[in-house]
Amino acid sequence: MDLNIGVKKLRWLAMAVLGFALVAAIACGTETVTVVETVVVEKEIKGDTVVETVVVEKEIKGDTVIETVVVVQTAVPEKGSSTGQPIQQGTLRVSVPQVGSPVFLNEKAVFPTNTLQYYFGVQETLLTGDKNSCSVPQLATGWQLASDLSKVSFSIRPGVHFYTDDKDWGEMTAEDVVFSYNSSGADNPSSVHSAAGELNSIFEPWVINPDNPTKVDAPFKQFQGDYLTANTVSECNDSAAVVSKVLTDELGPDETLITPHGTGPFIVTDWKANEKITFRANNDYWKQAAYVANLELIESPEGAIRTAQLRTGEVDIAPVPISDVPSLESNGFVFDDGLRQFKGNFIYFSGNYYLDNIPENGEAVTRDSLMPDDDHPWIGDPNDAARDESARKVRQALSMAIDRELINDTILAGYGGPIYGGHGQVPIHQNHPEFKDRWVIPYDVDAAKALLAEAGYPDGFSVPDYFCPVDIGTNGEVCQAVAGMWKDLLNIEVQLDTSAYTARRPTMVGRTINTIWQTTWGPNRLAYDGESGGTDGCCLFPQPTGGYNPGLEHQKFYDVFIETGASIKGSAENLAAREAYFDWAFEQRFAAGIVEVPTLIGINPDRVMSWTLQPFREINSFHTVILATE
Repeated sequence: MDLNIGVKKLRWLAMAVLGFALVAAIACGTETVTVVETVVVEKEIKGDTVVETVVVEKEIKGDTVIETVVVVQTAVPEKGSSTGQPIQQGTLRVSVPQVGSPVFLNEKAVFPTNTLQYYFGVQETLLTGDKNSCSVPQLATGWQLASDLSKVSFSIRPGVHFYTDDKDWGEMTAEDVVFSYNSSGADNPSSVHSAAGELNSIFEPWVINPDNPTKVDAPFKQFQGDYLTANTVSECNDSAAVVSKVLTDELGPDETLITPHGTGPFIVTDWKANEKITFRANNDYWKQAAYVANLELIESPEGAIRTAQLRTGEVDIAPVPISDVPSLESNGFVFDDGLRQFKGNFIYFSGNYYLDNIPENGEAVTRDSLMPDDDHPWIGDPNDAARDESARKVRQALSMAIDRELINDTILAGYGGPIYGGHGQVPIHQNHPEFKDRWVIPYDVDAAKALLAEAGYPDGFSVPDYFCPVDIGTNGEVCQAVAGMWKDLLNIEVQLDTSAYTARRPTMVGRTINTIWQTTWGPNRLAYDGESGGTDGCCLFPQPTGGYNPGLEHQKFYDVFIETGASIKGSAENLAAREAYFDWAFEQRFAAGIVEVPTLIGINPDRVMSWTLQPFREINSFHTVILATE
């Protein structure tokens, strides 16, 4: 069964050669070559008409090429006709770890809430992604970078409307786009949106282009080479979605917050917080309408429950624990390679703040909770070179005492693999074109013991609160494995703190987190992993109070952000600066990868005939699902 069948788009290049004949004639000493062919160049749906541009004949006379072009207009076939287009039918039922609560006011939308909106098909972003790039036009049809790098201008797609279950809120305009990105953080330092830090650091307030009301200007506060794929405008990251200013003005912020609306392929009909969301297909969607008539997303945090729901037929699709995969496969359920999404498990040695003042507001960074001691030997002291070096050796030792291959073989059943890069540090995945073999972290217990002894901890130490949010996939099992290795190999006693991620977020925002922290981010094997160059120091550079910080800061991060950001992404200067930075970051080891964790999505092939999943999201693109004929 092909679960990666392509989906018909409104516009595409067919370039299908239907016939070909070559006739050569020589007359009057002049060579004339007539090429007779029928080639569909472009097909476009306009209203009730399919317009096909067809090249019928090419004639070459000397240096002259004469083309005969035919434009064919035919009625749009009804869905389910002999053309093979599937009939819109049925209800797709999907079990997911979280549906959350509706949060449709941008400045209040915190990860993962903001991303769920476009994961699930309600809202959309300016750009999206495919397997090759994260800069694919979506609500923006294109963009232009000013020659002096002062701004980028986005052209806004016409004919796109906002919908709620009971109302068409009118066509999306440049005013909606400006409102959306300014409220998300570009002009709102108090925003807690996941993209707030990047938007506020990179851009000045967005404005409507004075010469063209269908364009939006985003002036740079500080040019960043990968401004398109940072957490700003692309669905590949935690971008801000475009929301309706008209709806917000009419309903007010309180009502807007809980009113699902957007431009996507589905319209929410009911949202029971942390329980279930029901949708209907948006048949006026600006792209291809969904192939399913209705969609139900059921929140099931426990993996075992999702497996049971899949077995009993309660749901058609569900991400399931790795341990359940062999049994499900033996019973006919499908796990397609095109649907295998990977997340990375990372370890952050938080508490290393090497700044005296917070850049965005000038407030002093207090080090009362950030000073190294016997309970926090991985924290350095910028005012004590010897202590700083000791902390670096501790971080290196701890990362070297993790047997990544063993974790992959046991906990992940061999489905994942080791990773070495950390958040905002060395490229995460070894397949990244910029990754160097020298950035592999070896599993070397003897070397780790020697480093600990040099650091002054030959007999180990205790970690009183190793932060491990177990609500994130297999993170808890990996945490226990890491803690066990440190205990057995280095005599390090670890007390796990398994509270939820949200419990620690205020300490991240407030720059007071000082614990070793392990969590999962991703999917990490993304389309943009293949794009060389950019800016580094994600989530480490200046950002507003509501922004996110994993507990790692150093003046070097800020310097590199400015240096790499000022050059064009992928240029020689950009790549050289990045490589030098990666070498430094690898030695410092403020963060390190552990393993990549697959998200294996079980599919009932008796119900799902086809599904084209976008490559950069854990579970998405439900509008492309084609159900088996009922």
